[in-house]
Amino acid sequence: MSAYINACATCLCCGNVFPIQQFTSVNATCDPHLKARLFNRDLITFLCPSCGIQSEAPHDILYHDMEQKLMIVHSTKDPQGISSISTLALDIGEELLPHYRLRIVTDWNHLIEKINVFDAGLDDLIFEAVKTQIWLKYSGTSSLAPDEFLAEDVMRDASGNLTYHFVDISKSTENAFEIDDCGMYEDLRNAIYNVYHAASFPHGEWVLVSQNSASERLSMLR
Repeated sequence: MSAYINACATCLCCGNVFPIQQFTSVNATCDPHLKARLFNRDLITFLCPSCGIQSEAPHDILYHDMEQKLMIVHSTKDPQGISSISTLALDIGEELLPHYRLRIVTDWNHLIEKINVFDAGLDDLIFEAVKTQIWLKYSGTSSLAPDEFLAEDVMRDASGNLTYHFVDISKSTENAFEIDDCGMYEDLRNAIYNVYHAASFPHGEWVLVSQNSASERLSMLR
């Protein structure tokens, strides 16, 4: 189940320190309303009672989807997420972990994207490879850096065709655009599978799957 602690936040505007309710884990299966709050950033947005300014305070959190057998740790202090895993996943039960896909992210935007990818039934390693290909295609006409666009939604029509709704998170004003997959996902999945005999990382292994890790695997295909 989901869990929270009583903590304190410091206002970035006036320096006031005030009490907050900080969730350390979100069980999307038991508490779907908390998943919605995670997506709209309500779980990390706090209102200062002194000056009335809203600010974000991202923190370590474990996302748990029992139906998908998926856990994602959002780590703010440790790039590898090791300390966060040992703290947040302590109560899950080690006997369950070998059957789970276990992921680490270090950015709230990427936590949202990772959930979207798995909700769409996609392999996140293949998706990161698709993002890299999309960036290589469009980087010549855009100043967009590889990690500056977020898949806000992944849509699949009745025929199974994929469309990605990306948001440019590098700008103060969001710039959204849609891109049709045009078979990229399946082509890359088949190529990676032919080399590694597996589309992604094994279950039960905590990994940070990013565009860099996808690029490393893609480089082996050339």
